[in-house]
Amino acid sequence: MPDLSYELVESDESRVGAEVLDAGERAAIAVAEERGIVLLTDDLAARRTASDAGVEVHGSIGVIALGYGRGLLDRDEAASLMRALQRETSLFVTEAVVERGIRMLDEQ
Repeated sequence: MPDLSYELVESDESRVGAEVLDAGERAAIAVAEERGIVLLTDDLAARRTASDAGVEVHGSIGVIALGYGRGLLDRDEAASLMRALQRETSLFVTEAVVERGIRMLDEQ
């Protein structure tokens, strides 16, 4: 796995989603927009706000599909992880979303 780094940043999050998002979500969207980077979130309101701002957004299902697409997971591992998101975490993921994610695996 590549080395990961982090950086503390300041951003102008005042213009995005003030009515529905908390400060952390607004800041994450603002940084993604300012830097032209992908935002990873499963929060529906944050996803919509980011998309409306032109930010590319991916959630947990998409990250798992990416891992499969890059050969880091086989199909069964990826499908199992997607199902586990629904069964074994507090993340709200519908059966339809999980099944759509699994179909994405078959389309790659």
